[in-house]
Amino acid sequence: MDKKEEKKILHDIEEVFEMNGLKHFIHKQTHGKLSTLLIWHEADPVDNKERIRNNLIYDKYQGNRNPFIDHPEFARMIWGHTF
Repeated sequence: MDKKEEKKILHDIEEVFEMNGLKHFIHKQTHGKLSTLLIWHEADPVDNKERIRNNLIYDKYQGNRNPFIDHPEFARMIWGHTF
């Protein structure tokens, strides 16, 4: 991934946070907090673009998949008590 693509992804993430009233999370050191990740997971459901990217990464680069893209319901199954 080049810098331009990385910058676009970061911009897209910020946009999702803004659209969902979560702008205050953007520049704080909260990305590693489970509660923040779960809020993000709920606010931005998996879409077809993410599925395509997950398939591409599996097929061409890493040979492994992001289980939370394939099965978004895993987040609630694993950490449901913290939602």
